[in-house]
Amino acid sequence: MMKMQHNNEYAIKAAIELVIRTLNCESAKVKSLLRDIFDDIKDPYSSLVLAFLLQRTHPLRCREVFKRFLEQFKTIDDLCEASHETLEDALRSLGLQKERAKRLKIVASYIRKKYQGTVPKNKTDLLSIPYVGEYVASVILSRAFDLPVIVRDENVLRVLSRIAGKELPRQKTFDLLEMYVRPKDKRRFSLFLIHIGVFYCKSQPKCGHCPLKITCKYHLESKANGRVETQRYKK
Repeated sequence: MMKMQHNNEYAIKAAIELVIRTLNCESAKVKSLLRDIFDDIKDPYSSLVLAFLLQRTHPLRCREVFKRFLEQFKTIDDLCEASHETLEDALRSLGLQKERAKRLKIVASYIRKKYQGTVPKNKTDLLSIPYVGEYVASVILSRAFDLPVIVRDENVLRVLSRIAGKELPRQKTFDLLEMYVRPKDKRRFSLFLIHIGVFYCKSQPKCGHCPLKITCKYHLESKANGRVETQRYKK
């Protein structure tokens, strides 16, 4: 067990170093993957809504729906007062509208009752809110409060697992990222890996244009074995 934990830690640290080196090269492709189409979203309420809408949704598909949603529901109170049907209609084009509407309604009601309508700014309070997990909390803390945290997005875990050539343990991986990635690098590190996961490192990866492919074990093993790069890692 100890040997496995040590091997995992070594693999995670090696993957982190590879990503940091790639980020520091500042190539045109790297710079393009650091463009944040939601860069103007800084307030807690908008960050909360964005985190829920981005779950299981491509960011480009989310962008217009998110913009219209905020125009219609500008505050926590607006969400609380809206009917389920109205929320579902606003979210329908993203899919999963019933579940998204239910969760947003419950979250908004809890925040209004427990925190007087103000989204809290510490992790413990955020995680006390129903349906707010590590991912949503990290998006809010990073985006709205500019805190140096790793965004706990599944894309980050999938990309690092492929770089390492093995399925990495979720909690241990994110804990080590918090420990080893410098505070000033955490936001761009997260954004870079999220975009790698969205555009290249999918369930059926498109390794050809990925800036991490040169030293990615998954890609190198696929190439050496002459197999199509469609092996699935758990999400």
